[in-house]
Amino acid sequence: MPRHRPLKAALIYGYEPSGHSSAAQAIAEELPPELVEPVHVNLSAVFPSFGPFVARAYLQMLRKTPALWSCAYDNSLLSMAAKSIRGAVLPYYTRRLSSYLHRKGVKAVISTHALACQMLSGDGGLTLNGPVFAVITDFRAHSYWPGKGVKAWFTHDRAGADDLKKNGAPAEKIFPCGIPVRRGFAAPRSREAERLSLGLDPRLFTVLLAGGSKGLGELEEAAAALRPLLGRIQLLVLCGENRRLAARLEKFLGGKRHARVFNYCRDTSPHLAAADIVAGKPGGVTAAESLALIKPLFIFAPLPGQEERNADFLARRQLALKADTAAGLAQLVKKAAGDPAMLDPMKKAMTAHSRPRAARDIAARVLEELYRPSLEKGRKTC
Repeated sequence: MPRHRPLKAALIYGYEPSGHSSAAQAIAEELPPELVEPVHVNLSAVFPSFGPFVARAYLQMLRKTPALWSCAYDNSLLSMAAKSIRGAVLPYYTRRLSSYLHRKGVKAVISTHALACQMLSGDGGLTLNGPVFAVITDFRAHSYWPGKGVKAWFTHDRAGADDLKKNGAPAEKIFPCGIPVRRGFAAPRSREAERLSLGLDPRLFTVLLAGGSKGLGELEEAAAALRPLLGRIQLLVLCGENRRLAARLEKFLGGKRHARVFNYCRDTSPHLAAADIVAGKPGGVTAAESLALIKPLFIFAPLPGQEERNADFLARRQLALKADTAAGLAQLVKKAAGDPAMLDPMKKAMTAHSRPRAARDIAARVLEELYRPSLEKGRKTC
């Protein structure tokens, strides 16, 4: 009897490392290898000139003209214009991507990036590369996500689903499974043990300052505001790939006993597990990881666009506290360190909204959609 060959499914993201790539990896971990062979696709590698250019333009706009990005991020008029010219601009890149996937033997697409969905979405969610599945990695779905041509959409909850419905997505194809996080974030871990493994005091109130994969979000200002609290708290700073920032913070905090600065870490679950609170910008995946481990969020310096909407989503549901300034963040931290019980209502709310098994649930739904035709065919022939 011939051995079944696993179906190849592309997991597409914009660049690596990023929240998009982490979410894709989380789903890949849950796909049974005997049924699905994950093919990781980094758009910046497929388009070595276009991809990095877009990433650089995005970062430059955030640094120099954040208000412009905030306006463009979810502007329905601009979105309609972008979609209307898609036929003139994207076909070249769409053909290249589709051809690349064809050469890899891909028969299904799981995308955590809106651009790839725009390129590959087809009638009924089927393309030359098989069905397309869209995974939204923020708490709200912006208007650039396609409303048609996708087999299934996955959101954190009904808020994201409502956004997609406004884009034209049919309600029956939207599944509020949560934002996927990797297995290291999906189960409770000993806070004290993780602190010891990182060389920290296991009893001291611990703050994790996170700037995402690029080390963004005014981390230096936050670290300066928190430095006078060292000794009453201990501080972990994740700088992502921003080595210059890490070097400056090492110089600024390096002599302090209760501060640790980290360059890019492939697995940040030990750092989050060691923390009492997570402070910084509310990237969708970082916030989902914090929710999974029930680590209260103190939001500071969200990036314009998606992170501002994430911040509003989290604060309105009592899943986070917002600080407008670094000094305000320090005051919140000081208060929490002196009275940890103030975090209990937030932890209770986080427990209700936590989706630690989102990646597993998304993978299960994808498998059902992929293999349902075969199962139905088998039942008909019985």
